[in-house]
Formats: sequence, structure tokens, C-alpha cells
Amino acid sequence: MRGIVVLMTLLTLASSVEAAPVRCYQGGEIEADQAIQYQNELMVISETCRTKDYVTFVVRNRLPIIDYQHAMMEHFKRVGERSGQAALDRYMTRLANEKSLQYTERAGDGMCAKAADFLTAGGKLDGATFRQLIAARAADRRETYQRCK
Repeated sequence: MRGIVVLMTLLTLASSVEAAPVRCYQGGEIEADQAIQYQNELMVISETCRTKDYVTFVVRNRLPIIDYQHAMMEHFKRVGERSGQAALDRYMTRLANEKSLQYTERAGDGMCAKAADFLTAGGKLDGATFRQLIAARAADRRETYQRCK
């Protein structure tokens, strides 16, 4: 009898819990996510290696960066976040922290010399070439994302 009561209580609790939103990606959201990841990686490596490539990148790509950030804020709101801006800030902070830990551990292994081409290329990107790069990255990584049906 006691087992039935426990089972019924669990079923009642389970039925009253809202389902978590599905974190699937639509259309340009994959590109937006790849742009945010690229921007964060460039920022962390540029800071670690003490170059100005990230600053140059941001100045040259201000409008596409804003567009990609808006797309990600809309994504976060669509999947249930109250504030797309707050969710984006948390996401970018988490990415930056993860990359910072990763690259700080490798900084003594000639990481900056190995990243020189990446940094230089990032500093030279303009709006059109940045969008092309991100579209290619998104196409290459599309299978790693859960797509909305």
C-alpha cells in the first residue's frame, strides 16, 4: 500500500513539472553560435598573446557581430530564457572562461607562435569575409547541433 502511495505521489509530481525547453537551433542560429564562439576564441588568444588583433577584428566587424549577437539573444529567448541579453552574457562568459583555461595551460608550449596565423587572419577579416568564414564553419559543424524539426 505504501508503495502505491509513493508511486502516485511521484506520478503527480512528474505530471506537474513543466517540460524543459528543447534547445534546438533554427536557420541562422547555428551561424550566430559559431560567430560567438569564433569571437570568443579570438579574444582569448589575442589577450593571452598580447596582440591587438581582437580589437582590430571588433572594429572591422562591429555590425556583423551585433547581428550575430541579436540572433543568439532571440535563440535564447525562444528556448525559454527570460532575458536573451543576460543569457548571451552568461554564455559568452562561460565560453571565454573555458577557452582561457584551455589556452593558459598551453601558453608555455609556444601556443602564441602556433596561433599567429589565426590571430593575423582574424585581425584582417572584414564584414563580408567574416560572414563567409562563419557560414563555412557553421556548415562544417552543422551535424553537432540539434536542429529544430
